[in-house]
Amino acid sequence: MNQDKQEYLRNLKNLIKKSSFLLLGLTFIPSVLASSLSFRDPDGNRHDFLPLSQAFSGKAIDVSITDVSNYYEAIEVETALQEVGKKMQYYRGFDRNKPSTMPDIVSSNTSRLVELKVKSGSSNFQFYAGGKLFTKTTTQSITVPDNNDSWYIYFDTSGNLQYVSTSTVTSDMFIYNAPVVLKRWNKVQALGGAGDERHGCGLPGITHKYLHNNYGAVWNSGFNIEGLAVNGKTFTQITSGIFYDEDIDHNNSSCSSVPTLYQIEKGNWYAATSTNELGYKVTGDTYYSYNPYNSVSGLFELKEGTRDTDFYIVFFAQMPNINGSGCVRFLSQNAYPNKAAVRNAVLTEIDKLKLDGLPSPELRFTHACMIKRNGKLVAFDDGSLYYDLRKINTGGSGGLSRPSSYAQDILTDTTNFNNLLSSSDTDVQKALETLDEIPKRYSLLLSL
Repeated sequence: MNQDKQEYLRNLKNLIKKSSFLLLGLTFIPSVLASSLSFRDPDGNRHDFLPLSQAFSGKAIDVSITDVSNYYEAIEVETALQEVGKKMQYYRGFDRNKPSTMPDIVSSNTSRLVELKVKSGSSNFQFYAGGKLFTKTTTQSITVPDNNDSWYIYFDTSGNLQYVSTSTVTSDMFIYNAPVVLKRWNKVQALGGAGDERHGCGLPGITHKYLHNNYGAVWNSGFNIEGLAVNGKTFTQITSGIFYDEDIDHNNSSCSSVPTLYQIEKGNWYAATSTNELGYKVTGDTYYSYNPYNSVSGLFELKEGTRDTDFYIVFFAQMPNINGSGCVRFLSQNAYPNKAAVRNAVLTEIDKLKLDGLPSPELRFTHACMIKRNGKLVAFDDGSLYYDLRKINTGGSGGLSRPSSYAQDILTDTTNFNNLLSSSDTDVQKALETLDEIPKRYSLLLSL
């Protein structure tokens, strides 16, 4: 007889209950399953049972299933498990509903070492990768290269820590592996940072990739900038707030000073000392800097403005940061001759910022301020002291007018303005006003 185990035991018990040695049968079943069993029931019928090891092979393929809900194509356990495995291979990440099962991230801003440690009070931490559950009872660590770069650190499908540059990351990192940390490093300054990437196992990898590539970080609340004043050079604080990186909510603390991030080598970001000034001025310079790209040298530079490049944009942003506040500041790559030009360039400047050396999808721009080369704040034409970028990716701009919403925001090319218009008509509003004056001048001439 080659029956499945449950049926074998069920039939054996039923038959023994009918036999003349019922009490003995109920107590000896476990011990006799290793040998054959023969007996007659009260009707005189003989029943022969092979040892369990022969009656049941112990292989999943010999165990049939009753799939009432029609979940599987398989009719036995082995093939059904294979079906489950194929579906589970995309299951990766941490159980964010049970923080005690997640590791603590430890990584100094002055070190390339990243450690994942068992939480105090827990005996291990767990994660899924490639559909498999891994349990770690000791600290897991890895050191990123001493290069100017940013790396995703993740557990692979064998449960081992790996790193990959953000510039070469592939879909597999999101779909099969378990991301843990995003580590940034500047070799020249020997300085970096680390952000939490412990995404939940309930977030499908393909969805994670889509959100990462198309939406990035999303503002939720807070991050108000306070203490701004026209002609002032400082702010008092940026309040605490929350932004989302897919399924991770980053609760960044308030800050009263912010580091300035700027580029020299393309994609290599330097961090200047934190201050509460709106702009950044190089020691010894007369004016504040912007951060243009020099196509001849192939490098970015910190450059003072001139009379024709008197207006800059300063961007404030929030980044994932396991060590303190995530407030940062960026300098525009261009300087502008007037307020209208600045207003028209706010969003295009964000596009120009070359964030290939930073985790740009995990970065949330919050505000843009307009300053002159002397570092003093200038109000936008609607009186706002900053351009609110917190909801820009949801179709809103926090109450401020969008670029090019006024005629004065649209610049003109005055090269051929030699007749009715002149070089002073630098935007559409001025040009329209000049044209509007012509009938009045003509009427005045006729009355003479």
